[in-house]
Order: sequence, then C-alpha cells, then structure tokens
Amino acid sequence: MKRTDSVQEAIASAALDWFLRLREEDVSQEERSQFAQWLLSSPDHVAEYLAVAQSWGDVGLARGGTLTAEQVIRDALAATPPSPNVVAFPNRSTLPPIAEPRRRRRGLLIALTSMAAMLIVSIGLAYDHWLNPSHIRTAAGEQRIVTLEDGSIVNLNTRSRIRVSLGTHERRIQLLDGEVRFTVAKDAARPFIVETDDAIVRAVGTVFNVRALNHETAVAVFEGKVAVLPQPHAPAAGSVNEPVSLSAGERAAVSATGTILPGAGPSIDRASRWVEGRITFVDETLESIVTELNRYQRKSIVIADDDTGALRVSGTYGTNSLTDFIEYLQNYRGVQVETNADGGYVLSKQ
Repeated sequence: MKRTDSVQEAIASAALDWFLRLREEDVSQEERSQFAQWLLSSPDHVAEYLAVAQSWGDVGLARGGTLTAEQVIRDALAATPPSPNVVAFPNRSTLPPIAEPRRRRRGLLIALTSMAAMLIVSIGLAYDHWLNPSHIRTAAGEQRIVTLEDGSIVNLNTRSRIRVSLGTHERRIQLLDGEVRFTVAKDAARPFIVETDDAIVRAVGTVFNVRALNHETAVAVFEGKVAVLPQPHAPAAGSVNEPVSLSAGERAAVSATGTILPGAGPSIDRASRWVEGRITFVDETLESIVTELNRYQRKSIVIADDDTGALRVSGTYGTNSLTDFIEYLQNYRGVQVETNADGGYVLSKQ
C-alpha cells in the first residue's frame, strides 16, 4: 500500500468514527468539541466526513438540506461556549434511518465494513487513537493546534504523536514521536512535564519546543525557563546531579544514552519557524535537508547518489510546497530533478 493511500484511509476511518459516534444519544459536549477540532484541522477531514455522510444517505443530517463543506465549517467556527470548537450536530432521535450507501467507493466501503465490525466487537480496542481525546496525532504534512483544559496551547508539527494527562498535582505530556511547541498556562501548583524516551522537561509557565526524533530529544526555549534532565533509566543519567536549566534563546539535546548536550539540536530559528510553514537551513548537506523536508511530504524526495547528498545548501523553504526548493536546486546548484512512479522527486548531479 502506498503511504498516501494509508494516510487517506486513516482519515476516512476517523471520519467514520466521528460520524457513527455523533449518531449516538449520549454524545458529550467534550466529544463534540474534539470533533470540531479534528474537523477544522484539515480540509481533507471535511471532505472525508462529507463523503461518509453522503454514502450513508445522510446528506441532509444537519438542517434537512444538502450538507456542504461551507455549512460544516461555518457551524464549527460559530460554536459557542463552553468550548470554542463545538459543532451542534443532532442526536440519533432527529436523524433519518441509516440507508444503504448510494456511492460504492472501494476505499470507503472497506473503512465502513472494518470500522463497523470493530465497533460491534469492542469499543475498547487499541485502535481508538482517533476517538481518545488524550491521544493526539498528525499525519504527513498536517499540523494541529490544541487548547488543553488548563488553557495551555499545544502546536503539533507533522508526523507527531502525544498523550495528555492533566492531573490535580501535575500536567504530563508524553511526546511519543515528532515535534511540538508548548505555550504553557501558568499554574505553580501543577508543574508541566513533557516526557520522551530520552528526556524529561519541566516547566510552569513558558513557551518551548520539544523534538523527539532519531533517538534524540532536542529542546528550545522561546520564553521563560525549563529544566531538562535525562530519563532515570538512561546509562548516563547517574552522572547528572542537577537538571540543566534553559532560558529564552537557549537550547539543548539529550541523547539516547542520557547525555545532555547544551547548544545542540536544531537552531532556535529552525525550532521557531515551522509553525509558520517555513524551515531555515544554514550550510547543511542536501541529505539532511531532504530528510527534514520529507517529514512534511506524502511524496518523498530521493537522492540518487552520495555526491548529490553531500552538496551543502542554505536557505529558507516552505514545508507545504517543494516548488521553491526544487527550482533552486535546478537553477542554481545544477541538480537534475526527475519524477518517480509515485510522483516524488529523484535528485542527482548533472
């Protein structure tokens, strides 16, 4: 299965999850808020939700007319307290009976069949990462902004996964993979803790970035202060007596062995600009740049040979489109660019 197909099926399955859940009578206000946040995070989510609704014969489920993308988005944006992202969809009692699908899209029918079976067999299956509001993730090229119950704002970069646990004595986030910016609401009684496989980051009220990739955790601070320490199980953790304190403009990385490296990891500029859809590279190899840009793309860039990968490149490039990056390589660095069977790019020296 192609990676693009896999991502699209995941979105289709999530859309079906929400469609089936919103037909139940016991949908909570929090679940409606989670649905609106998911819906507004990507145009693909809106399109797939509409496709599910139409295939199940519920094209008029909101107002008795045709359900359109504009209507769904307008309802989400016009949501009222207690949550800023609530879509008021009716309960099952006001919906027409479920009809046979009118359009037979192979991928959608597969998703409908598999998900319906899973829901019947067990609601508690581990597949519920889309339904569980404590488990948040993004696909390739997707970014999300989530406001937690305490008022903290979480920006998830592409291909990122977190688990959220807000307790009475602490607020704990597990960064399972990827990159996240945290704007932490001040609460001295409840420290804000971010955990990765390699490191623990503690804060109270601050803005900082954590990246967990390639067996390394990198931390960059934009406002306030954070404390960084290795996980207790790391081999080098015993040599660290005190956490390393980072202030605004400082960064550090923690290796898989537990070694803290002050000043290591992506630059402050790199860590701060991905939320704007831009990445800055300064005298880096083409291989490392392509590795980073591929995190944002469904169609990967491939480097044909070592000599091409060793080229050193600087510049600021967009994460949503590779056009400016590819044109720069062709016009100014003499790189030959071809398109492969998957629609991605193959780079080689001319």
